[in-house]
Amino acid sequence: MALFVAASDESYSRGNSRGHFLYGGFLAPYDDWTGDFAQSWDKNVLSGPPPIPYLHMSDIRRPEWREKQGNGITRAEGERRVRAAFELIAETSSLTPIATELNAGHMLDTFTQRIHVRSGGKKKFLPDYLAFIAYVYLVLEFCSRARPEAEKVDFLVEKSGEITNHIQEFYETMPKSLSSIGAEHLVRLLGEITPGGKERAPLQAADVLCWYSQRFREKNLDDKNIRRYKMIATRKGVRVDLTDHNVSQLWEAITS
Repeated sequence: MALFVAASDESYSRGNSRGHFLYGGFLAPYDDWTGDFAQSWDKNVLSGPPPIPYLHMSDIRRPEWREKQGNGITRAEGERRVRAAFELIAETSSLTPIATELNAGHMLDTFTQRIHVRSGGKKKFLPDYLAFIAYVYLVLEFCSRARPEAEKVDFLVEKSGEITNHIQEFYETMPKSLSSIGAEHLVRLLGEITPGGKERAPLQAADVLCWYSQRFREKNLDDKNIRRYKMIATRKGVRVDLTDHNVSQLWEAITS
């Protein structure tokens, strides 16, 4: 069976939970994630010396985090790990970037009705949930159109407490949701959803993509990092903005 895996992460505007929100990651065949890519990531990005437990952009650039490792990792050495990550992602041509974006403030103001969750009670419908649902649809539609050999797509998401639990609940409703919009042909592609820790290389790659995509949009990258980002940003993939109008339409469809 041709199994694909979509590893994803999210990124808010820095210091503004009501600003721009991005959810995205990389899609690739399972064997590509677990073969040479995983070994090269461990060897060139993590092992060092000195070794680091994972590559997370907001951590590797903080002196406090590097000091906490207790192995003398410097800013320059951290920068080398980021460069190695980009080089490996660029070399692995099967990694397809897929992302969706929205205005978190507008979404929060529009989706005012709390939702019932399986664990009990009602919860605020967060941007994470809407963006994840849109992301799943984009991944499946891309596979159906561009990767016809795909028989199943598994989704790897980072563990994030209650949010991850609810994302899993929403994922369970995807067959019904896809059928309701006339996309029954995508249901067959739905595989497993797996929460993973930061030590998973595909999730680290997704974090790199989201961190750089967010900062590129906010014009917070210098020339060196813009050139680095373009190594993967120009790759064929899918990126869709959910406009405020789109979000309002979705709310009307849900509540009508």
